[in-house]
Amino acid sequence: MTDSDSSNSDDEMVLDVLFYLPRPRFFRDRSNPLEDFDDFDFKSRFRLSKETFVFLLHLIGNDLRRSTNRSFAISPEIQILVTLRYYVTGTFQAVIGDHVH
Repeated sequence: MTDSDSSNSDDEMVLDVLFYLPRPRFFRDRSNPLEDFDDFDFKSRFRLSKETFVFLLHLIGNDLRRSTNRSFAISPEIQILVTLRYYVTGTFQAVIGDHVH
């Protein structure tokens, strides 16, 4: 076996390893509508005041929280806001995508 054969074999092995590596994960930056919208805009979009939303979050937020550190689970705040927005508009994909990414 020559040096060039060994070098080619090593290069192929490195390329094989690189080819089968998992893709890096991409996480979107999720906005926070509580911070993004003023009181008027928040109420016009979700039909609740921010104070009422915080009260609702304290009532049911712990039941929605995921106990995993493995993934970036959607926060209870966003889950409730998505649900409220769906109830307000009756649609979910385009409207929810615009507001909570």
